[in-house]
Amino acid sequence: MLKLGFATSSTKAAALSQVRVVSVHAAQRFEFGRSLATEYLNGEGPLPERLHINAVMWKFLWEMHRKTARWAEWARDEIDAWPDTGDSAAMRERGSAVLREAIDTAG
Repeated sequence: MLKLGFATSSTKAAALSQVRVVSVHAAQRFEFGRSLATEYLNGEGPLPERLHINAVMWKFLWEMHRKTARWAEWARDEIDAWPDTGDSAAMRERGSAVLREAIDTAG
């Protein structure tokens, strides 16, 4: 995410590459979470006496990585629609629209 923050000093391709890094990381963590949950469901997880605690923490991480993966899909489509990573009135307006939409749908 830090590298993505410097996208105006780089290229659109580099920005998309950074989004892919986030996407791959989320997919790897999601798969690890699935594997861990399967172990527990098969009675093979470590420290079964902590399952109730581990499940609460697991659920947080599961949701976080799921949301990260969804964000990466959105970000890829968003950045792909940009002409480049430079500043312009149109890009500032697009940024404002993204912020408005996020606030309006926050519930």
